[in-house]
Amino acid sequence: MKYPAHPELLIEFARWWDQNQTGGWDCTWRRRPVWVAQLLQKIGMHQEVSVPLFFGEQMRIITGETVSTSILSFGYSEVAITALMLFLVRPGQVFVDIGTHFGYEALLACKLVGRQGQVICFEPSPATFAIAQKNLTHFPQAKLHCLAIAEKPGSLKFQNRTILESAFNSLVMDQKHGDCVEVSVTTLDQILENRTQTIDFIKCDVEGLEIEILKGANKLLGADSPVIVLEADMPSPDGKVSPRALELAAYLEAYNYQALSFDFDGNLRLGEINSFPVFHANIAFIPRMRVDILAFINKKIRHCIIER
Repeated sequence: MKYPAHPELLIEFARWWDQNQTGGWDCTWRRRPVWVAQLLQKIGMHQEVSVPLFFGEQMRIITGETVSTSILSFGYSEVAITALMLFLVRPGQVFVDIGTHFGYEALLACKLVGRQGQVICFEPSPATFAIAQKNLTHFPQAKLHCLAIAEKPGSLKFQNRTILESAFNSLVMDQKHGDCVEVSVTTLDQILENRTQTIDFIKCDVEGLEIEILKGANKLLGADSPVIVLEADMPSPDGKVSPRALELAAYLEAYNYQALSFDFDGNLRLGEINSFPVFHANIAFIPRMRVDILAFINKKIRHCIIER
């Protein structure tokens, strides 16, 4: 099996990353399609605009919103996850996005899996879901659900922050919590019970409820053994993973997963937890049977194509 799965896109991503790091006229000129949107953001106007991404698609964002600010400035978000997806996600695969927000990772996944694959998205916030719909409905491989994922089906309160803070919305277990909306909840095992394809990759960003989602996916984890990327708390100032990351690693150890730190600094790096400092909150979990992936631990990966 060849790695990276998408070498040309990884090269293009690295080119954009290099430009963004160094700045200069080439970077400024490349950003000319977003000059007006950047001006709107600078003067404090919060507008829905369409901006280009490094892989050739357009994305609807909100000027001034947290994730949108990164996308507007750079043409991508979540640098490490982007590089990992370019390395691992292949045409025809099934990608599950829990906590889709406006749909950046889902858009990238649609590009990577192609029309023969599937991208299954879950975003419970009605306002945020509406923007994700605009970004994804023209992709036949994308299936969007305005649902939350948790340990048990039912309904729960969901924070109703402003659209500018929508990236930080989460389920609320305390029913007395203030500004909330009630959302429908399902489990991965329930909603994907009748799937006809194996789940290959799960990306999950749910602001602290990752363990609950894993508990509602016991059957899926045992049957499909997907690659999983989970957001934990931010690392320590010296780049050591958080206690919650270690808790997630301990839980998935029972399913024979190896927890890995990963990052992109011009090279994609994969390593055992705390083998190098990382300053983002995401942890990758690789099934130990995937020796083709684990072979890259402690190697730097950029423009190479390697057969395993």
